[in-house]
Amino acid sequence: MALPTLTPGQRKAALDAAHATRTARAQIKRNLKAGTLDPAQVLCSRGDKNIGGITVVQFIAALPRYGRARAKNICTELGIDPGKHLRALGDIQAFRLAHRITPTNKEN
Repeated sequence: MALPTLTPGQRKAALDAAHATRTARAQIKRNLKAGTLDPAQVLCSRGDKNIGGITVVQFIAALPRYGRARAKNICTELGIDPGKHLRALGDIQAFRLAHRITPTNKEN
């Protein structure tokens, strides 16, 4: 299937929309890292366009004291594909993930 030919205006609008989405996702991850955003609240809002596009590994790695290696280990432990987007998580997977990353369950 061939890609549609876009006018310069359509192309600019698409690029601007993509940039706004990337900027919003980066801000969400910065807020998670700073601790100003509750991870459970983010998981509850996973249907949002900006939040839903974040992968599970990116989400966990954005939390304080978690990195990519620990995030991948948690995904393996919970049986969640690390590349899965938050919007694709089922309710049970989101519940287990939220329970696993709560402050009382953080690894030292």
